[in-house]
Amino acid sequence: MKTYSKIVSIILLMAIIFSISSCDSLYLNSYSATGFRSRKIGNECYASFDKLDGTFVFKMKYRGSEDKIYYAADVESGTVTIYYDSIGLKEKLFTAEGGYPIEGNTGYVDRGTVYIILEADDAKNGSIKVRLGGT
Repeated sequence: MKTYSKIVSIILLMAIIFSISSCDSLYLNSYSATGFRSRKIGNECYASFDKLDGTFVFKMKYRGSEDKIYYAADVESGTVTIYYDSIGLKEKLFTAEGGYPIEGNTGYVDRGTVYIILEADDAKNGSIKVRLGGT
């Protein structure tokens, strides 16, 4: 009986290790939303929502060379903080607060995988657009 429980324990441990190591993304989606729409086309990603709370992640491939990140956001209430990661380090781009539309450019992006991370705190009636590179 002891041998059986050891074998089962080893198999479970191997399954857990495999499932953790096979994750495709550094960041996971964990959010609740209503009226949520998102899309990713080329170097642009877009999200709009009636209500959003939690974390939503875009995984993008940037094929350009050194450039800035352009953004625009508008949230009626609550806050959405946007981060990016292109080198294994999560960095804040900006925070959109209720009633204050924002747009601009900042950050640095180079060729490779780029994560755009939206962290919302009870945000309502908003839209966010992020573009990697270009003018």
